This record gives sequence, structure tokens and C-alpha cells, in this order.
Amino acid sequence: MELATPFQNLLNVLRHSSVALPTELAEEIQQCDLDEELSAALCSAVMGDNRSLNCWLFNQGMVQGQTIAWIAPVRARHSKYVWMIGHQTSSAQKAHSWFADCRQALNEDPLLRQEQISPPLLFVDVFALSKVGKDDLGHEDEFAIFQTGYSDAPAEVSDLDQRMVINTSYAVAKRQEALNRLISVVVDPEHPVFDCIRENLELFSVLHNEGHNQGHFVGAWPHEDLVKKKCVMYEGVEEFRACLAAILLAEHLPMSELEKDAFALSVFMARFFGFGYDAYVLKSQRRETVREITVGLMFFEWFSKCGIARMTESGLSIDYHLLRIAAKQAFAEIFSAEVEYAVRDQQALKQVAIPWYRLAFPEKNYSPFAKRVYTEIGMKGVKHDQQVA
Repeated sequence: MELATPFQNLLNVLRHSSVALPTELAEEIQQCDLDEELSAALCSAVMGDNRSLNCWLFNQGMVQGQTIAWIAPVRARHSKYVWMIGHQTSSAQKAHSWFADCRQALNEDPLLRQEQISPPLLFVDVFALSKVGKDDLGHEDEFAIFQTGYSDAPAEVSDLDQRMVINTSYAVAKRQEALNRLISVVVDPEHPVFDCIRENLELFSVLHNEGHNQGHFVGAWPHEDLVKKKCVMYEGVEEFRACLAAILLAEHLPMSELEKDAFALSVFMARFFGFGYDAYVLKSQRRETVREITVGLMFFEWFSKCGIARMTESGLSIDYHLLRIAAKQAFAEIFSAEVEYAVRDQQALKQVAIPWYRLAFPEKNYSPFAKRVYTEIGMKGVKHDQQVA
């Protein structure tokens, strides 16, 4: 990707934004010869109000070929701003088209019953991105622009209407890392399902994120149905549920049976071998990392309970063609539990969550099976850029 001169000028300005005063930075942005609307929105964001820039981003940013930019002030020790320059990922347009084409089928699906549709995510191929330290933000810098609390930014929309941007290269890299870990411990690393994942890694990353986002608003108890699901104990189940919904949503997309099997595996892989394992090996835990571990374990222990994930003398054995069926069964169990409660309050959320926490943490601890898999991954020492046969 080559930047047009106005955006190259903007990039030069952003690269030294950490040492500039807000008024100085705004003046320099105004001199970059950008589109008037974008220039004004960037200057407003620099001063702490990101609303007009959000509107521009999710309008112009969804246009094919449009270079997009974003900036926001943050409260961090070593940086004043997070920013990015990039363009929309081409595979996202395919995914959004697929979901749009099957709206009626998703609404008629007896488990999904999709009526509310969240706005499409914006997937970005990044040309340049600010470097904000993990310690500064308090969590991994997946895409700092939208994953951190930035200064003086009012929240004026519902959960359903929130817009999000995803760093596609980061999403793909995390799944490649998870794939390497998975392949390092399975008994059949040459299975065709792995070639299918490799060939579709970016598309599957997009489908997982988009499906997960929509997955919060489907089923018997959508996220904003009567009450917002603000219950700490339920948070892990809500994330698990949304990932299961992504697998169910994909059943209606124009993919082959092998591709649907591979997609289901890629979701499980991302949660247990990716984000779950990353959190598991941390020396100290926070609420967010505990949730990542929990979601991964819900997947792993459910597939183990269903008999499709087993540890043999040769390694981990998975019945790949049964993952989709088991995922549907898990979603159906949550669906049935949600239907039971006429009064949907904090107590109801806890009751829905309890069986899944008991599954994830038998006897209030990691199961020997899960610990063995994670231990073997640690012993392999697989890195994200290391290719595993």
C-alpha cells in the first residue's frame, strides 16, 4: 500500500505526536491537505472529542479503497495518543456480503432467531500504527484505538449500536499462533482440516470476529433483552455463547462442509489454544485474563465431555467433523436454560452460568486433561512465527 501525499504528510505528523501539545498537533494536521471533513474530525479527536471522527471512520472507512485514519488521546505514561492509518480488509467485504445474504435464514433459525443486527465491524489492514506499551494500557495492545478508555470520549450508544474496528493482521497472527500450538500436540497434523484453516486464516478470523459480535444479540436471551447482562459470573458464559453463535451463524454461509468443520475448529483453537493459553501462562491474573482462560476451558471441557477431544499416547485426538454438532448442542443447552427464566435478572444469569463454571473447573480447579495439554504446549515452546509440520 502506497500512501497518497496528504496521508503521508499525516503519518509524518502522527509519528511525533507523543511530544506535541494538542493545539500544536491540531495545527499540523490542518496543514496536511486532507479532506476537510477528515481534517476537522482528526483535530476534534486530538482535543478529546472523537464523535465526528467515529462517524467519518464508519462511513468512509467502509468504502473500498479509502485510506482511513484514526487518533485518540490516552492516559498513559509514555504516550499521549493512539493512532492508525490503513484501509478496510478485502475479505471483510465478502464476509459482510455473506451475512447480509442470509438474514432471513438467520432469523428463521430456531436457535438463533436473529432480529437485532449489530453494525458490521471494520477490519483494517494497517499501514502504520502507534506503539503503546502493554503496561501503559493495562492489557495487550490488540488495537489500542478501540480497546482502551481514551480521554473525554462520551459513550452515547447502546451495546447493540457500538462500532468496533479490528486490526486484521493482529487477528490473523493470533490465530496462526494458536494453530501452531494446536498442531504441535495433535495426533494427525496432516489432516486436511489444517490445510483448510491455513488457506482461509484471514477469512476465518473475520468470520469469527463478525460472528461473535453478532452472536451477542441472538438466541433466547439476546444481550439487550430486558436487562443488560452485567453480571461478573456470567461474563465468561456470554463470551462462550457468542463464539458458539458464530459457529451456528456460519452454518448458513456459502462454505463447504470441510470449510465449516475447519471454521468451527478455528474458533475452538483461537479460544483454548490462543487467548486462553496466553492468559493461562501469565504470572498474575486480572478479571479479563481469567475470563479468557474460562472461555477456553468451557470449549475444551465441553468437547471432552462430548467425547470428541481425547488424550492418547500419541497426543491430542479430536473428531473434527463432530465439533459443529457439539457446538450446536452447547448453544442449545444455554438456550434452554435462558428460556426457563421469566424474570431475567442477576440471579437468573448466575444460575445459567453455574453449570458451565463447574464444567470448566471440575472440583474448582483445572482438569488434569487441560493441564496436560497446556503443559505439552509449554514444553514444545512453539512461537507464533514458527511453522509446525
